[in-house]
Amino acid sequence: MRFLRKWLVPILAALMIVCIALAFVPLTEREEAAAKADLSEMLDTAFARIEAGESAADPVVVAEKENLLDKTRAVVRFLAHDDNLLETDALITLCDQLGTDQIDVANGEGVLIASSNATRIGVDLGAEDAFVWTMGAIDDPQAELVQTEPDDESIIYCCVARSDIEGFVLLTRDDPFVDSAVEQSGPDALVEDIAYGNDVLFVAANSKGVDGYFYDSGNLCLRKTQGDVTLIAARDISDVFAARNAALFALAVGLICIVVCGIASYLLRLEPVVLLDEDGRQLEAGEERASLNPGEPKEAEAPQPKKQRRRKPRPQPEDGEAQDDGEEANQAAARRPRKKRPPEPSAEDAFDNIRD
Repeated sequence: MRFLRKWLVPILAALMIVCIALAFVPLTEREEAAAKADLSEMLDTAFARIEAGESAADPVVVAEKENLLDKTRAVVRFLAHDDNLLETDALITLCDQLGTDQIDVANGEGVLIASSNATRIGVDLGAEDAFVWTMGAIDDPQAELVQTEPDDESIIYCCVARSDIEGFVLLTRDDPFVDSAVEQSGPDALVEDIAYGNDVLFVAANSKGVDGYFYDSGNLCLRKTQGDVTLIAARDISDVFAARNAALFALAVGLICIVVCGIASYLLRLEPVVLLDEDGRQLEAGEERASLNPGEPKEAEAPQPKKQRRRKPRPQPEDGEAQDDGEEANQAAARRPRKKRPPEPSAEDAFDNIRD
């Protein structure tokens, strides 16, 4: 009993700590595995959407290329009927009417003889790596060539050979429809709404690095590369282990309740302690015990003097009444039978008694 009184609370507290420690490890591993699975699923969804979106802008690009090709053919027919259109101002007006950004006219050697941008007149397109492909229109007068910028599909070039003389016409257009379609089908736009809650998903600017899981700035991260696109998904550690923390808190509260109930049950089983006096009588609340040591003798209490009762004075009779009362008392005494005294034993009787 003394052991329980001393070690009951420490033992219960130690058991509570052990239970929490045993639950901490499996809960942590489970929540971390679940978070990793969520991040991996998020990246798989993002790459699937990017793959499907790569061709989303193709119909728009094809349509705008065909539209620019028709405009280039029209310019070739205009030049075949009117050489005055080779003036810079005329080409600028023609650009506004056709909705193109620039019109260039080259001779049979690839040198620009007219342009809506006067600063480009005299430029040898055959000597530039970006426009060397236009020389194919000179080699094949029936060729109709269409190209786009390698880094920007919205910039379209269309080259058609002239029908009246040797040379070609080159139209350039930065198409806003293609630009919008390409932007909406880009990785940044496609993965923008995939992340949910407080998770983060973005396209990594630097494709160099090792793919896999890692912790950075209080976040669990996953890096993955597919093709030329690298994505990184991240989740805050507080969100990763939120369920674990809630479970541990509930477990701690439950164990504390068990400990309190156990201590209360133990205390209720104890016999109540009462205060008794020296005679074994239970003292009431507020009543003091005379002596804490039952063997200690009580101190002698000084006897208190008894109060004397006052006698009422008898009334004095008058002289005539006193005499009558005296006579009546004498008569009553005379009427009372007198007790006979036993005869005194003589000396002989005493001797006979001794002998007997």
